[in-house]
Amino acid sequence: MLRYAGERRWAVVGSDRQILHRPLERAVLREMNVGAFFFNDTIRGLCKISRTVYRHWPEMKRLAGTLERPYLNLIRETTIVPIRRKRLGPEV
Repeated sequence: MLRYAGERRWAVVGSDRQILHRPLERAVLREMNVGAFFFNDTIRGLCKISRTVYRHWPEMKRLAGTLERPYLNLIRETTIVPIRRKRLGPEV
């Protein structure tokens, strides 16, 4: 899925932030220049996820078109913020 999204310059939206702890998936995010939005842990269930995406869609679209890839963002109920503790730059 990550390679498919990267090849098409799509942004990924999901709730599985464990991707950020898996070296191979992090490498794919980095190599394919994928932009990613992850839901905060408090956003669960289809209705809440749908409302949150609907509320933030214009901002997500703007960010996806302007941010340098790869990027990571956290979607909270009222805001979208960069995930700063996890970088996708080269592993040291």
